Amino acid sequence: MVTVVITISIFIGCVIEFWANDIPSLAAQVFVQAFVLSFMISPRSLGDAAREIHFLLEQENLVRAREKVGWIVGRDTQNLNEAEVVRATVETVAENTVDGIISPLFYFALGGLPLAIAYRAINTMDSMLGYKNEKYFYFGRVAARFDDIANYIPAGLTALLFICAAMILNLDYKNAFEMAKRDAKKHPSPNGGWAEATVAGALKIQLGGTNYYLVRS
Repeated sequence: MVTVVITISIFIGCVIEFWANDIPSLAAQVFVQAFVLSFMISPRSLGDAAREIHFLLEQENLVRAREKVGWIVGRDTQNLNEAEVVRATVETVAENTVDGIISPLFYFALGGLPLAIAYRAINTMDSMLGYKNEKYFYFGRVAARFDDIANYIPAGLTALLFICAAMILNLDYKNAFEMAKRDAKKHPSPNGGWAEATVAGALKIQLGGTNYYLVRS
């Protein structure tokens, strides 16, 4: 399944790119590729979701905040307290900056639309198939491993970009760098720790802990 989906994704990307390159106008070529690429990245939806949760917590609407954070994380959110809702939100924004923004742009720069679309297919399969339950454990493992490999370099780049952003925003960029070195490899995910540790260091907060995940039967 993974092989077929990746192959079809690359084929679709090649068709779109070849068609765009045949357009006489360079501006139109750029527009078509940028338009298709916009579907591969999700900076606005990620930011909007986090801001909405922040607003709900300010209004002391914990029940609704739990519900909303459940839309952007895979863990069970029904019994989270306010601090755990905040932690879940910060962690998912940090980690999803990699696969929602940096990785698609990285692969677009590397190989144009074919690689960007193929990456998005890999990441989507990881989200849909990579669940650790008894029935689908080995079925989802292939997609999960492909996603780990695909995000390996972008995860490190994201950590560097977060450090630069911390410097620009007058946050603790030195601590962000130190926490990335100290804690990134402690994360259960081979790539998630780079973004989360860097953000935790920049904000001087503690992330990580015990999470309970919803398991598909």
